Amino acid sequence: MKTHLLIALFFTFSFFKINAQLIFMEDFENYNQGPISAQNGNWSDLSNATADVTYNGDAYMACTSNDVNQAFLNFVSGDFIQIERSTTTSGTQILVEVKIFAIDGFFIKFFGNDNDFYIYSNNDYTSDEIYLQFSMNFFYNQMQVYENGVFVGAFVIPDYITNLESVTLANEAGDFKLGCISLWDTTDNDADGYLASDDCDDNNPEVNPGAPEIPYNGLDDDCNPDTRDNDLDLDGYNSPVDCDDSNVNVNPGATEIPYNGIDDDCNPNTRDNDFDFDGYNFPADCDDSNANINPGEAEIPYNGIDDDCNPNTRDNDFDFDGYNFPDDCDDSNANINPGATEIPYNNIDDDCSSDTRDNDLDLDGYNFPADCDDSNANINPGETEIPYNGIDDDCNPNTRENDIDLDGYNYPNDCDDNNANINPGKTEIPYNGVDDDCNPNTRENDIDLDGYNYPIDCDDSNANINPGETEIPYNGVDDDCNPNTRENDLDEDGFDFPEDCNDSNFDINPNAIEIPNNQVDENCDGILGTSTSTNEEKNSIKISIYPNPTCDYIKVISDIDFEYIQIYNSVGQLMKYSTEKNMDVSTLHNGMYTILLIDQSGKAFQKIFIKQ
Repeated sequence: MKTHLLIALFFTFSFFKINAQLIFMEDFENYNQGPISAQNGNWSDLSNATADVTYNGDAYMACTSNDVNQAFLNFVSGDFIQIERSTTTSGTQILVEVKIFAIDGFFIKFFGNDNDFYIYSNNDYTSDEIYLQFSMNFFYNQMQVYENGVFVGAFVIPDYITNLESVTLANEAGDFKLGCISLWDTTDNDADGYLASDDCDDNNPEVNPGAPEIPYNGLDDDCNPDTRDNDLDLDGYNSPVDCDDSNVNVNPGATEIPYNGIDDDCNPNTRDNDFDFDGYNFPADCDDSNANINPGEAEIPYNGIDDDCNPNTRDNDFDFDGYNFPDDCDDSNANINPGATEIPYNNIDDDCSSDTRDNDLDLDGYNFPADCDDSNANINPGETEIPYNGIDDDCNPNTRENDIDLDGYNYPNDCDDNNANINPGKTEIPYNGVDDDCNPNTRENDIDLDGYNYPIDCDDSNANINPGETEIPYNGVDDDCNPNTRENDLDEDGFDFPEDCNDSNFDINPNAIEIPNNQVDENCDGILGTSTSTNEEKNSIKISIYPNPTCDYIKVISDIDFEYIQIYNSVGQLMKYSTEKNMDVSTLHNGMYTILLIDQSGKAFQKIFIKQ
């Protein structure tokens, strides 16, 4: 009778990462103890079998390299020995490691959600130690397997499996020795290099023990509660209530100190200066108790007060022109005094003499500014306006001398001064035959500079669309501006690509009759081979080409267990051959290609893709 060894581990986890936290590491090294549970209290014997540890003289390892016992668990009696090691973890990424010495092969089954979802079987190892690693990622539904540190492959975990419940190890030949089983939690959900057990927020890559603490953001960025996030000056007040969190003497509990330039109590309504509310601070305000005395006040002559807080302000001859009031008729202006020259048209008695003329210098009876040119007797409000002479003859800006169309532009800049819609400020309106913006360099037609004018050029905004271009099939654009040039259904069989899987052959389209055994998909149902496909077969086959169209690589996604893939161009030439699902098509010319999937029976399945 063949005996079996069954070891059941129960836990819940997902994902794999290089960093890891050890959940448990178990080996069996007490000799001749009978049931497994007697050798290791962490395990329970469910089958009441006898499984002793026996010393093996060869240098087989258990869990660690410095393990002097170097023993393996070996069962000696019983049928289908079963032991259980229960453990739980909140991890979402897990690594399972197993060291085994077996004769005549063994298998390992992984169970989840009451189903076995992966079976590891190897009948090639005899009398040798093998070190296995299984990393499971339930979020991405993938398991990676390593034998003696060498990657074996990645395998899909079904979507309905959400965790790992148990692992079964057995040897049909009845000779099976287990050196070590270990379980590692490798969870790092935010991929910041820190395990979930050490990362205080494993959903945020910016929060981990290696991150710098950012003050005032309300987060424990470095996962250290002792690092301060607020009240950095330790005065008992947090920012922003504490308006200066770097100064322990500035906070809402402090007393405002006048004139120190600091908001000591963090209250802008508590006055630190300008106690007389005149808008000037001490010491610029020489009397901060009197709102009428400050640098903004005008000095009042002869009152004995420094009204403007400037001791250099004079009480007389305030303009320093050497003339005192009242001989100086404006003692605030050094340019006005009996020694100054009269300046016409400023309405100022510059020389303090009313007899000196200040206006109507041309003696035409009109004063400036009513007389807009008081040096010319022919220019005044009584004259008639002469158009386009550049002179305001009647001194009336409302009488138009230029810009007759009132568009704000003068002739000759306004190339049509009789039309307010034509001037340099207007936007050129294409195709109307008018120089709207008075700029001959602004294009009025052939906007895309391709040498063709609208409407002959059916898209004057795209230089690649005009009657001189060649029509590009299947791009949805009238490249040559000729609606009679065919853009699709090139074989004129009434079906457009991609529904028509060969648009260069009139006899191939969805309405064509399939001819068996000719390796041609006449009816575009995606299947060709040695026999005619049934409707049930067509409907059950799922083949996808991704991406489609493509420019470099394609990936074939199919439930067909195919032997190889062939790619043909539109004239039937074989262009590519592969046994892999991923293919490099970057060297193919742009166009339509047929891809054939050949299964183990020789039956071919067809799909179309576009190379751009």
